Amino acid sequence: MRVELKKELESLDKFEFRELSSAINIANTIRHFADERQFNTADVANTFGVDDITASRLLAGTHEFDIKTLSKIGVIMDEEIIKVKRDAKS
Repeated sequence: MRVELKKELESLDKFEFRELSSAINIANTIRHFADERQFNTADVANTFGVDDITASRLLAGTHEFDIKTLSKIGVIMDEEIIKVKRDAKS
């Protein structure tokens, strides 16, 4: 790991680290979906109904994901993108 990146990661608080980790995991899931279909960025953009810049951000994990976007991605990919743990007492 590059020294600069390691220092940057170490400077994150636990909430920032969780956010970054989640974004990277979502991006990896989208990239795997795209790779399986041999999609390029334009194909991802067309499939998800976004422009090329947004598709690049989705693939890089730098897009500001919201519930609507995550839900749409999940429906298109037929995969659960986020899972919320429920209290067993409910």
